[in-house]
Amino acid sequence: MIYVLDQNYLRADELGDLILAEPHSKFVIPDIALLEMCKGDKWKETILRSFAILSAYPDRVFHSLSIGEGLNYELEHGRSIEGKLLPRDFRGFTRTILANVAAGGTGDAIDMIRGKILDAQRDIQMAELNHLNNQQSLLQRVGIIESALAGEPLKVLRSGKVSRGDRLAIIRNVSLDLCSTLLQSHGLSKNKVRVLLKQRPLVLRFFYVSVRHCVDWAARGGVLTMDPERITNDILDQDYVLVGSFFDRLLSKEVRVQEAYADLRELIQNG
Repeated sequence: MIYVLDQNYLRADELGDLILAEPHSKFVIPDIALLEMCKGDKWKETILRSFAILSAYPDRVFHSLSIGEGLNYELEHGRSIEGKLLPRDFRGFTRTILANVAAGGTGDAIDMIRGKILDAQRDIQMAELNHLNNQQSLLQRVGIIESALAGEPLKVLRSGKVSRGDRLAIIRNVSLDLCSTLLQSHGLSKNKVRVLLKQRPLVLRFFYVSVRHCVDWAARGGVLTMDPERITNDILDQDYVLVGSFFDRLLSKEVRVQEAYADLRELIQNG
């Protein structure tokens, strides 16, 4: 089994129990998890606490590409990123961090992070943690989805009477249309788009998750009144869901993340 770990699961007692119960299982740290650990002033303490359990098992830990890098690869090459999500150099760096944690927080990887942390935090605040930009991005996405759902589908969603199966069918249809349009705009022929979509690539999974997220807000309304920081948290959560969908299971303490993951797995299986 290969498990993807939400950052909130890293300190869970259940993780230690699982490691012992399944000695051959592997564990993936999504790139976004390390970003979350490094976003605050207490970054070192956060890393030490978060990696305390895994530090005893570095050879079983892997580190994924960021979602942005995966999407760029697929749009450039017209092939799924599956099988290429765990680069060897990422693995080596993360395992060095784990070794540093096991040594009490000293070593080359921790020193490297210390030397770059201020620039990294500045970049994080301008990009992933820019709450107002994330709010505007969500508003734009919801607008696109509402246009795609114009008419009866949006009325059905807002009624709250739609079944889970019908809701996922709406998400699937909108996602496939939007994803196909994007891929063709990047120079892929209709035939190549069909071939790529059969591979269930990251870009399709990204649309599934994004449309699912926007459908929820389009149905409920009220995006303008939503806390921008909550929007950022929702967007970060999507990265865990996406990475988790390429492996055996995503482990998270967040109910909303688990629900999104379950929906995505069903969309992939039946898409």
